[in-house]
Amino acid sequence: DESGKLWVYVESETAREIAVTEVPRPAPIQTPVPDQAPVRPPPQTPSQTRPPHQVQAPAPILPPALPPAPERRQVTVTIIPRLPPAGDGKRYILQVGSYRDRGIAEYHLFNLQNTGIAAVMEPHGAAIRIIVNDVYAEEIPALAEKLGKAGITEIWVRER
Repeated sequence: DESGKLWVYVESETAREIAVTEVPRPAPIQTPVPDQAPVRPPPQTPSQTRPPHQVQAPAPILPPALPPAPERRQVTVTIIPRLPPAGDGKRYILQVGSYRDRGIAEYHLFNLQNTGIAAVMEPHGAAIRIIVNDVYAEEIPALAEKLGKAGITEIWVRER
């Protein structure tokens, strides 16, 4: 209107009412007059002269890429002292490792358990043995093959 004010009319569809709101006009942009010297702003500190910081979404954090798993090949497994005779009805304990460091023992135990071998830890003096309990003589050859694929090279067999 002639007063220099800007009026906004809003009609509500549900109430069929008209709301009139006065909105101030933006201030006019002032340009320097060519006859006048430009006014210099006061000196600013370095933090004031930096451009505004723009925040970008952080890149997704991905776990480091793992090298491909080494190809496991069948190794020869030595059964110590010997393979018991099949059909003797006895159960055996197979010792597949012995470690002084508990962390290393747990690492090897975890790897065996991940291949489906029901291994457990057994303390023995200052060492920790990794064993497989309750194995019948008939099961030892198949289990030895599975242990060989897991990287085990020796199995110590003892009666339960």
